[in-house]
Amino acid sequence: MSCLSWNCRGLASPRALRFLRDLARRKNPSFIFLCETMINEDRIVALRNAMGFENSFVVDSVRKKGGLAFLWKSCFDVTVLGWSNHYVDLCINSDQSWRLTGFYGCPERSRRRESWDFLQNLSLASSLPWCVLGDFNDILAFEEKKGGVAQPNWLVNGFRDTVSNCGLVDIGAAGYKYTWSRGRGDGRRVEERLDRVLCSNEWMAMFPEARVNNLEQSTSDHLPIFLAIIQDASDRSKRVFRFNNSWLIKKDCAEVVNSAWSAGGNRELSEKLIMTRDSLKSWSGDKGPQFKSRLDRLRRNLSLLQNRSDSGGSRQYVEAAKEYNAVLGEEEVHWKQRAKCFWLSEGDSNTRFFHNFANSRRRTNSIDKLRDEDGVWKSSKHEVEGIISRYFENLFSDSSSSPIVLDVVVPCVSNDDNEGLLCAILG
Repeated sequence: MSCLSWNCRGLASPRALRFLRDLARRKNPSFIFLCETMINEDRIVALRNAMGFENSFVVDSVRKKGGLAFLWKSCFDVTVLGWSNHYVDLCINSDQSWRLTGFYGCPERSRRRESWDFLQNLSLASSLPWCVLGDFNDILAFEEKKGGVAQPNWLVNGFRDTVSNCGLVDIGAAGYKYTWSRGRGDGRRVEERLDRVLCSNEWMAMFPEARVNNLEQSTSDHLPIFLAIIQDASDRSKRVFRFNNSWLIKKDCAEVVNSAWSAGGNRELSEKLIMTRDSLKSWSGDKGPQFKSRLDRLRRNLSLLQNRSDSGGSRQYVEAAKEYNAVLGEEEVHWKQRAKCFWLSEGDSNTRFFHNFANSRRRTNSIDKLRDEDGVWKSSKHEVEGIISRYFENLFSDSSSSPIVLDVVVPCVSNDDNEGLLCAILG
């Protein structure tokens, strides 16, 4: 599943139409969002049919200005939730439904706050996992503009605050950093990153492998952006066990560890560690902490107990509130660990910050492609794993060690100490 977004700056010219048809053929997107089409619905439908798409929603241009279009394949069950001259909001219906919104920000600086209001109102319209993409006509950081006059503080901070208030994060993008340019070749070139993909944490949890690429060429002054949405559990690596610091808050965690360790008796250290790991996995559950469902359940319970005035109801309310606060504490510690933000003290409650930081680390640490021994870029999971494996096999093979280097290494461990270190560890 994938989505292509492009501010085409008009589809009336044969050149733009050829480019879009070729792009759709090469990328084969499931969805296409177009801004500033500058043509009417009849011509969009004709283009849609020519590219092999069965469904579309069109916002006509006004006096040959603006205009939006969303195209999608028939294999998707889509509901149009809302639209205006600046957005088309879709619901992708499935076992786990989610929102996909194509957005076009007001190009006039004087109307930028209007764009921000559109985005904030959209964020309140539904609690579904949400992805927003398009031409926002705004930048999130001063580094996203090159050349020309520096972007005013109020514009950068206003857009950044709006994105944060909507509970959205920028996925980032591979490829050329800037998506819009003006003045090519006249020495006064200005470039900005105006086109992007934003998503909620819930959407990122659904599609953790989602990636964005700024494509390399365009007939418009905007580059197309391509969102690849991958949801294939068979292609994901087996989950590695990691100790969760939030378990330390629970009283019975220490009992589980002590019981498993004692049951190991005089076994090898590695065996006792495996037994302890398995006990912790069984105790905690393989499905993870599931903070959202637990907090939702507790909120519903608190709502039901709130109207009870009897002593039993009051006692249950106090206990439920105590459990609710405890789960909030667990969630904060969990995301602080994931974000590696140990420099913040306990009690700095900003779970959204930790969550966004952790997602950012995961995207930064991922390896999408590597260059092999022949200098050819490889991007498939199998090929990347092979390059890494061969590199370290060659690095640590006997043939790579140098006797000249080893001869000058002064031994620091005596033979007696070495024998002691090699002795079996008894429980």
